[in-house]
Amino acid sequence: MTADYSYSNGFTEEEKEEISQELDLMLSLIQGSVPMSRDLGLDPEILDNGMADGGNLIIAELMDKIELMDCRLIVKEVKLSCDHKGIINTSIVLERRI
Repeated sequence: MTADYSYSNGFTEEEKEEISQELDLMLSLIQGSVPMSRDLGLDPEILDNGMADGGNLIIAELMDKIELMDCRLIVKEVKLSCDHKGIINTSIVLERRI
């Protein structure tokens, strides 16, 4: 899974870089694979469904995990697309939590 992030105003460049790195790490991990942080990462069962059967589940999983991982963030929008190799591409719009 690959991701592009868009930020509403109110984030510094340093915060954007830090958040992007955190989210990239989270997207690269499978839930249950990190000792002492078993909730970190994405649920493999949801990812196995793919876009056709599990697109909405993937979006819900991303929104929940991102907002739990970083209390500064609200996920405003998640868009999914799939390339010819079957790789899921995500576009995530983030806003600062007030």
